Amino acid sequence: MSYGMQSQRVFEASTMVDTPELICYRPTRGFVPIEWADGFRALRVPRKTRFYTGNHGVIDSCRNDACQIMLDTKADKLLFLDDDTIPPADGYERLEKCLANGADIASGLYWRRRPPLLIVPQKMQDNNTPGLLSELPKDSVLMLDRAGCGFLLIARKVIETLKWPWFKYTQDNRDLPVEDRKSEDFYFCDNARKAGLTLVVDTGCVCQHCGMGFVDDGIFRPL
Repeated sequence: MSYGMQSQRVFEASTMVDTPELICYRPTRGFVPIEWADGFRALRVPRKTRFYTGNHGVIDSCRNDACQIMLDTKADKLLFLDDDTIPPADGYERLEKCLANGADIASGLYWRRRPPLLIVPQKMQDNNTPGLLSELPKDSVLMLDRAGCGFLLIARKVIETLKWPWFKYTQDNRDLPVEDRKSEDFYFCDNARKAGLTLVVDTGCVCQHCGMGFVDDGIFRPL
């Protein structure tokens, strides 16, 4: 069943792969820093990869489009690579290894782009409130509860298990209780956790998070 594509797709030559192994989806605002372009060129992905670019006026619709694209193909993995996140060259290989070892969702490690410079992934506390993290052990694979979609690898099983909409932005909805106001990525992660799916963060897969500058290893630097 197709839910209809609401965001613009830009098709590239690599979309001609008949039986893709991986869908790499890049939500973008239209312009990227040269550092992002360099990082993307250096990223090692399988030869059987289809690349899509979504021009997101509405980010949750864009991410839902990506999920539907994967279901419409035989790809078994979906990689989100946002236009403000620069992964290491071996980033995909590291996340794919996490899935091969049993995880359902795997994220790189990156920090918020503005103070306080906390780590984006979160561990939920016993009272179901997010535990904000300032540091994690280096070069470790840790099971956490939430992650951003800046550099996120998702197994097909996850999209087949969860119901549409996979992503929903509710953070600005004042009609909802505070605990139900979430970014689209945390909405996705919370539903995955409730479904018994596992999310890990590879702390050795350190990404740069770009804005007016970029945050790398918890330190803000200008572009």
